[in-house]
Amino acid sequence: MRDIAFAAAFYEGEGYFGLSPNGDELVSIGQNDRERLDWLQIRFGGKVYGPYKNSIGNNTHYWKVVRERALGFMFTVFTFLSESRRQQFRLGLQGLAGKREYSKWISDEGIDLEYLKRKMKKNKKESDNPMRLFKIGE
Repeated sequence: MRDIAFAAAFYEGEGYFGLSPNGDELVSIGQNDRERLDWLQIRFGGKVYGPYKNSIGNNTHYWKVVRERALGFMFTVFTFLSESRRQQFRLGLQGLAGKREYSKWISDEGIDLEYLKRKMKKNKKESDNPMRLFKIGE
């Protein structure tokens, strides 16, 4: 569960979900540090591309996973994602390019406790290898 939560947090900050030009589902994460992307590849499949020079001259790598594995990744991390990322996923499944709507979970009134409770809810059903549902890591 810790690996899934970490992958979700990483996707939350750096990830993209959408449809490729040929209509396949696509998850992509760009990062200067290839080691983190290799970690994702080992656990979820896909491929790491790069390095490519970005606009300021740094090396950037991309982890990409497509089709069933992309959907498997998204459904695996879905419960750990913010509402705006969930919305982005739903729109991406429909082939709609949309901007995320950011929900305010910290406001002038304080922290939205219901949001935090949902995020901190623990999965009672534990498995020795939760990725086996998607035939990943076997």
